[in-house]
Amino acid sequence: MMIASLEQCVIDNDIMGMVRRLVSGFPIDTESFALDVIAAVAPADGSYLSHPHTLAHYKAAIFKPHVFTRERRSEWLEHGGLSARQAAAERARKILAEDRPPLLSTQQIAEIERIAVSYS
Repeated sequence: MMIASLEQCVIDNDIMGMVRRLVSGFPIDTESFALDVIAAVAPADGSYLSHPHTLAHYKAAIFKPHVFTRERRSEWLEHGGLSARQAAAERARKILAEDRPPLLSTQQIAEIERIAVSYS
């Protein structure tokens, strides 16, 4: 890997998250159809968005990207109006600034380096 775009990695992560959510499918059952909620809310001209059923299930139904915005244009502009690339660069900087425990042990890193040297 002689070159890499950290912004593209962050953007690709959002795209993969959206695809993963899409291909995981949607449940087709009594709970997800919520016919009892429809019967209660629809005639009363209520709001499904504030109904406890919606609040209990919406996180499993959507994927919230880190880079791409779903805000109205006016809100997006109020929050800085960053392009996807600019937002990805900002997120990459934040990720790199976080103190994270190593994903690999010292022995695993040494073994990877030994293998890499043997192929060079």
